[in-house]
Amino acid sequence: MFNKRVKIKELLADDKANYQATVMGWVRTFRNNQFIALNDGSTNNNIQVVAELGKFDDALLKRLTTGACIKATGEVIPSLGKGQKVELKATDIEIIAVRAGGIVGKRYLRQMGRHDRIQRMERDAGLV
Repeated sequence: MFNKRVKIKELLADDKANYQATVMGWVRTFRNNQFIALNDGSTNNNIQVVAELGKFDDALLKRLTTGACIKATGEVIPSLGKGQKVELKATDIEIIAVRAGGIVGKRYLRQMGRHDRIQRMERDAGLV
């Protein structure tokens, strides 16, 4: 399930378009029931995932909230808007987890931040 994904940093660094890709990450924003700003932590920049109107079930779209963890598959196309070179036109969107009060199962669903990375480095170095 996870082995074919492409990191968002790689998609944004490359100018190529018109090929299939799978990205996974956290929803930063969801606008107009169509535009998803997705981030996987590989870069500070988001990729825009376009969910074509009428193509996806309303129940799925209602669960796409800020903090939801999703897997989106589709075609990388040149962006029509300004601010990014490419975007992903989604053919399939799978919700992996939805943030409900911050907890999914027994784990917290959130993107690792700078503070978390520093703590991990300190722990791995034996400083804590």
